Amino acid sequence: MRHAVVLVLAGSFLVAISWPARGEEKAGVFSFPLIWEDATPGTATDISFLNVKPAGVNGRIVVKDGHFAESGTGKRIRFIGINVAGREAFPEHDEAEKFAAHLAKAGVNFVRLHNLDNSDPQGRRTLIDTKQPDTQHFSPSQVDKFEYLIAQLKKNGIYANVNLKIVRELTLADGAPAYPHPSKVFDRFDARWIELQKKWAQDLLTHVNPYTGSSLADDPAVLVVELSNENSIAEPKGGWGIASGLSRLPGFYRDELRTLWNKWLSKKYGDDTRLNAAWHPAIGALGPSALTSAHKWITESDNGTLVTLASANSSSQAIDAAPDVDVEVVKNDALDWHVQVHLTGLDMKEGETYTVSFRVKSEKPRDSRLSVGLDRSPWHNCGLNVTFESGPAWKVYQFPFVAMGSMFDPEHIRVSCVIGSSVGKISIADLRLRPGAPNSGEGSLGDGSLPVVEFGSAPQLRDWRDFIAELDRGFADGMRSFLKDTLGVKALIIDTQVDYGGPIGLYREAAMDFVDAHAYWQHPDYPGKEWDFANWTIGNTPQLDALRTGNSSVLAKLSAERVAGRPFSVSEYDQPAPSEYVSEMMPELVLVASLQDWDALYTFCQGEFGSSGGSKSISHVFDQTNHPGKFGFFPAAALIFRTGMIAPLNSSSVLSVPAKPWNAAGRIQQLWNLAPVPFATGILETRQSIAAAMLPEGSKPQIETAKLPEPENRTIKLSPLERNSILSAESPGCAMLIGSIGGQRAGTRSFGVEAGHFQGDFASFVLVALDGRPLESSERELLVMAGVFNNLGIKWNKARNSAARDQGGEWGTGIVSGAFIPATISVAASQPKIVYALDNCGRRAAQVDATWAAGKLTFSTAAGHETIWYELTAGK
Repeated sequence: MRHAVVLVLAGSFLVAISWPARGEEKAGVFSFPLIWEDATPGTATDISFLNVKPAGVNGRIVVKDGHFAESGTGKRIRFIGINVAGREAFPEHDEAEKFAAHLAKAGVNFVRLHNLDNSDPQGRRTLIDTKQPDTQHFSPSQVDKFEYLIAQLKKNGIYANVNLKIVRELTLADGAPAYPHPSKVFDRFDARWIELQKKWAQDLLTHVNPYTGSSLADDPAVLVVELSNENSIAEPKGGWGIASGLSRLPGFYRDELRTLWNKWLSKKYGDDTRLNAAWHPAIGALGPSALTSAHKWITESDNGTLVTLASANSSSQAIDAAPDVDVEVVKNDALDWHVQVHLTGLDMKEGETYTVSFRVKSEKPRDSRLSVGLDRSPWHNCGLNVTFESGPAWKVYQFPFVAMGSMFDPEHIRVSCVIGSSVGKISIADLRLRPGAPNSGEGSLGDGSLPVVEFGSAPQLRDWRDFIAELDRGFADGMRSFLKDTLGVKALIIDTQVDYGGPIGLYREAAMDFVDAHAYWQHPDYPGKEWDFANWTIGNTPQLDALRTGNSSVLAKLSAERVAGRPFSVSEYDQPAPSEYVSEMMPELVLVASLQDWDALYTFCQGEFGSSGGSKSISHVFDQTNHPGKFGFFPAAALIFRTGMIAPLNSSSVLSVPAKPWNAAGRIQQLWNLAPVPFATGILETRQSIAAAMLPEGSKPQIETAKLPEPENRTIKLSPLERNSILSAESPGCAMLIGSIGGQRAGTRSFGVEAGHFQGDFASFVLVALDGRPLESSERELLVMAGVFNNLGIKWNKARNSAARDQGGEWGTGIVSGAFIPATISVAASQPKIVYALDNCGRRAAQVDATWAAGKLTFSTAAGHETIWYELTAGK
């Protein structure tokens, strides 16, 4: 139902609006648009005093004792910021001045300049002069806007991360072959791609910025140059088909990769005789199938999809194969993984070679996926995940692979088929899972004709993974050397995110200055084509539940990827709108990052502002700056993280992994479970990292733990309830409450909330001292509190997991509005204080009645001063 709520006006930021209910309507809502050009000084939300101006005045940022530090002072420095990408990276000059000051006010001291190389036909979202036939010319007007923005960021004490390669696609005029040119993987081994990346870097980084007087290569305000975004030869997804492998590369690039592969094998083995001696003992006759006619297919479907199973050819069914089956997709929601069929309860030996073979046909051409993995949580893959094509004629496939991760849960392995998103029938016959690998008899080192072997025996696949690892590392080291030695770039350098390429990422990034990773809690799924903002879905559940149940959160994933003794950066993080649990994002991120002792955090990415669009509504699913439930927490988050208010955990767990860890596990997180005592301690209890020095190849990973007494003045508690969980955290200068607080009473030693019911009942509260004192003796504090926020006019689809048009929803274009939280707040205080409700620029809008007694300040929220920000002050 929809219910109109009339609110008492108190300032220009309150209006009467309506809200779509989740069940029974419980309370009102209010509008609270964040003003993109607000830089009002002196407010409780003004954290710009943390920024030393201009950026770089205390020397460039270096690595010292495993963290970032100012070279001029030697002091450690932490960073919190956002990504500025696409059109918003090229604002008009007056917009750049206002936006940079606005970011600094919120406590931002780092901006990642991203997606500068796209092929926007209008030329407004890219450095590339799109009027030229190639991609090698910059637009002078776009360069001017970009360099002016950097100058304004520097002026406001904000450092820059300049991304070199994101989504650029070459053209025939660039000297590329006549193939589609996906923007990733090719660029890491193709000679022309690498040559043009070096040219791009030289043209961009050595040009003197007229507004700073320095080139990007020399400017101390440029903290990082990032070679490539989310890119690895070992992660060949998304460029030319879902989960496609390198064997499906377009012809020119496949041939180029095969040539490099044959050269690598020749260097290692010399001739076919030695190669065959190494490879062929594991190749030959296949053993009996683990699948028989007694196995049964089961279906899995989600979100209203309809799928039917029927046995086929039962009279001629082979005993040593799974039952032939016809699968018909009657109705689907366009997400391919919502229709799956499985054969469960299998067993495989870790490190052994197996071959899956089958025949398949379908009524019409379709892509499907076949995988082998665990049949229960954590559901991870065990060595095979491949896309295959089908059509009206029978096709025969066989995929040799090596079991990896099967020891985690013996006898709980399954063969799974993701059928695909289109309706229709597909038939699978003669499916077998047999030990061993067939001898293809293809190719010779003599003429360089050995094919790529993404599927093969254990020795073959070990060589293939070693080759890919060295190729990936070679690109990273080569580009770093070019930037440092040829161009003289003084900034810190990383290649790409460590989690791309699995454990290969640990090797590839070993020579880089620090380690970086990305994570999204419930990133949108795009059922049709990638980045179609008319057709997407999200999970719309809280990450708090994952934190409560163990290491299944994306924050736990990040913690497992940190490398000991090196700075750790999270350069993309988000909980996309319109999630009704977004208010947990920043408090949880800052809490975990502080406890784990990370060094830099950026959320992804800015919203529309200025000439690119209005800022009174949330402009897209990743919008940070126009979302009160995200950016509204930035002032408190910046103060907590940058000043180290929450001390790191004193308990640590360091994982040592073997050399060539990619031959031990497919993902970095799996390496933790390979230790003799599997890792189970949560990220709220122990710091996690991976040792930089590796064990001998073939060794078992080892976890070394250390524990010291925790500070008595810091408490972290997460209620164990399956629902209505509340996470509480407190240190001397701040306190947090996160969770289903509606209708409950919760608190820490210094901070308490007794809340009535409100829309969604899920919210976050962060209280922080603005003067660096303990909460009890602080003379000025900021309280941030927010529940669900979305645009006026939003319409959820029936599943309440999308507001996209093609999913039956509406994004909403009205003013961003949030749930009013009726609550009584209590704060430990050594003296009386005045409480102000702040407007959407952080200015004092209304004084709130408050009482002080027995060392406790108490006040209540009420209609008339709806806000996300309160100032508590002992002064005027």
